[in-house]
Amino acid sequence: MVNLAMLIFDLIEEQNEDEKSKENKEWNYFAKFIIRLINAAFALKSDEEKNTFKRRFQEKKTHQEIVDFIFEDKNLFQILVKVSKDLFDACVAEEKDLNRAQSARINGNELFKSKDYKSAILKYSEAILYSPSFQNSTTFKEHLALSYGNRSATLFHSSKYSEAIVDIDEALQNGYPLERQFILFHRKNRCLKYLQMYQKEEQCTRSSADSINCENMNNQIPIHLKQPMIQTAIGENGYEMPKVNIKSNELIKQASDAVEMKFTVQKGRYICAKRNIESGEVVMIEKAFASWLKPSLYTKYCTHCFHPVDIIFFPCPNCISVRFCSVTCRKEALKQYHLVECPVLSSLKRLSNGHLALRIIMKAGIQNALNMINKPEIPLEKWLSTNFDTNYESLYSLPDHIENRQYENLCPDANGAVFLALFAHKMKLIDGNNIRKLAALLLKHISQIECNVMSIAKEKVNFTGTMGRKRYFPQTEELGFGIYPTICLLNHSCDPNVINSFSDIYAISTVVEDVAKGEELNVTYGPHHKRMSYKDRQAVLMQRYSFKCECNACSEKRENIEQSLLCLKCKNAIIINEIDKSNECIECHHSIDLSTYRSRLEYIDQSLQSYYKFLNLNMNDEAFKILSDCYNILCSSVHKQNSLYLLANQEMASLYECKAQFKEALEFSQKVLDATRERFEESCLNYLQALICYVRILIKCAKKEQKIEMEMDARNKLNFITRLMNTLF
Repeated sequence: MVNLAMLIFDLIEEQNEDEKSKENKEWNYFAKFIIRLINAAFALKSDEEKNTFKRRFQEKKTHQEIVDFIFEDKNLFQILVKVSKDLFDACVAEEKDLNRAQSARINGNELFKSKDYKSAILKYSEAILYSPSFQNSTTFKEHLALSYGNRSATLFHSSKYSEAIVDIDEALQNGYPLERQFILFHRKNRCLKYLQMYQKEEQCTRSSADSINCENMNNQIPIHLKQPMIQTAIGENGYEMPKVNIKSNELIKQASDAVEMKFTVQKGRYICAKRNIESGEVVMIEKAFASWLKPSLYTKYCTHCFHPVDIIFFPCPNCISVRFCSVTCRKEALKQYHLVECPVLSSLKRLSNGHLALRIIMKAGIQNALNMINKPEIPLEKWLSTNFDTNYESLYSLPDHIENRQYENLCPDANGAVFLALFAHKMKLIDGNNIRKLAALLLKHISQIECNVMSIAKEKVNFTGTMGRKRYFPQTEELGFGIYPTICLLNHSCDPNVINSFSDIYAISTVVEDVAKGEELNVTYGPHHKRMSYKDRQAVLMQRYSFKCECNACSEKRENIEQSLLCLKCKNAIIINEIDKSNECIECHHSIDLSTYRSRLEYIDQSLQSYYKFLNLNMNDEAFKILSDCYNILCSSVHKQNSLYLLANQEMASLYECKAQFKEALEFSQKVLDATRERFEESCLNYLQALICYVRILIKCAKKEQKIEMEMDARNKLNFITRLMNTLF
């Protein structure tokens, strides 16, 4: 019999393979899945029935009314019941494999003997991953203990003493053979000595002696030595709050004392500066209340805290799907959600934002979350004098904008909430009497996620050599998504004064320009005036968040000039509008079809990728040829304030400078300087940086050409740089 759920997911996989962009594919799985379900159900309805359904759906106002309407549509509800059962039945637990674990441990032993410690650790970690742990058989449990013990020895010889102690503790707790436990205590003793933890070293020495001399060794080993002894070991504690000195706020627990909450009917709750705040000051640090790691990254990052896991990790005791960076993360994850998720994770991980919504409820506690529905909500203005923390009550108070959401977006979410509630019933999280109530709660959280979720990213820095010079290009890797109640209080601006960064699961809000007392603090919800046109920003914010942006950038109708193309008629900037395709020149209003530029832009993109590839391989002549070949096409395609124009001229200047062809380098550096001056004021940091590069090349050119006028020009510009630096700093 056909499993409809898996058939739909297979179709989505095929569609994703055909799509060029991989961005947010995993996050959009659940939405695509539900839309296909609705289409299947609606295929049996006439146009009149579809219109009637839409009209009646739009009449419903509360979460409960909306999901009840889905339950009462017999055809739609039957499909949701059928497919939720299919998905549950398709769950395949990725189980342990004793034979593979034994083979990995044997291979690890051989690698250890040859002193290939890194490879040995990898094999022992594989043995730990596949070793059964909670079976009744002592053989199974002993094998896990031996794998931990062997990994601890390898870690010790790799000078990873803290990590070795954690593995020793795990080996002891998992039934390491009694007659060999003295070896572990001796190793632990040496680790403590290297770590200069003398008091615990003395305790461990006594225990080691006792374990050797006593007939019944298990009874003689003190209980406290069987417990983890180092609380600062990385493998024990896992993630820690980033060490930033901020004075905590009395009411907003995850914020500094520099900010306070305000409220207006128009804005709702928002955050203002309680005092003058300098650029660079951290105003919020918050751990996600709940998070969702991309399934494709399960083997690379800790499922609980998003810390990278390499060759040392701690697996789930029951499955091989996920990894943890520490025993603490494993313990917390099992307690909060993973123990329940584990048997059905192969299906649940596909439900993306639905999975996160369900995890929010599991983290809060099912009954506690259901009880919240009946509690009277705290009026938003009352939060000004109420503690706001990273807890379920604070999260529950976040807006979901359900009253403003369009039918095309809300209907799939409502069906998704019902589907999730039926799936949760199959998981035995709730009884049959609470399915509708849970569905209403899930709809609230899915809607909250839609407008409050944050993309958790890790910044990677790629270094590129330019004939002896090093340049770095920061890139971000999206790891997953999280919900941060406190940081969600920050309103949007297309020109924000606060940016969010991440340290594992922690989000850090940093002020990026001086903020005066009483001024509002804001972040971008995605749209930024340097990345999106005015039209596109307004459309995205209205569609997703249901508001018209009136920030400074939008009031001034600032355009994304850094991504503009060159108007072939008047040589001014053509602004790209992705949504309505009205790509228009800001000066002569000439409109273009983007397809006429597409082949050139693709060529430029491929050329730049090849350019950096050759630079990294130190094939500088080839890199120079590629950049030179595409330079003219680039300059005839993009506006001079486009970031690609500036980048190409900077690289050409740098290449010629490294070749000691300073006259040519100066020409390209002059173009960078002119474009920067036109875009920014002369009294800004961007212009200062461009000017310093120009003067450096000018001085070299003056010496080579022996031209006095060049030397005089360089002196004058150096004096200007000095004055400008005094002004800026």
